[in-house]
Amino acid sequence: MVKALARSLIAILGGDVLLRKGAHFEHSYNHWHSDKQAGEDWTEFVTRSHREALDYVTHFPEPSGIAVVYAFVFSAGRSPDPGV
Repeated sequence: MVKALARSLIAILGGDVLLRKGAHFEHSYNHWHSDKQAGEDWTEFVTRSHREALDYVTHFPEPSGIAVVYAFVFSAGRSPDPGV
């Protein structure tokens, strides 16, 4: 998913990790988020948010024998805070 957004202007604001438990998924209470920093333009934020998401997913210690799903939160717009 992260690599598919590489050439886009869609930021990954963060995400949650879910674990398959039988026929359903449960929150693992693991998550990450990326916030736009002061002075950072949208393109810089998008690039950094992709890098942070890929790093999190790549390094998450997935439990053996349990399906893991990452639920991403996206934004295609600029920060709603004009000061950021």
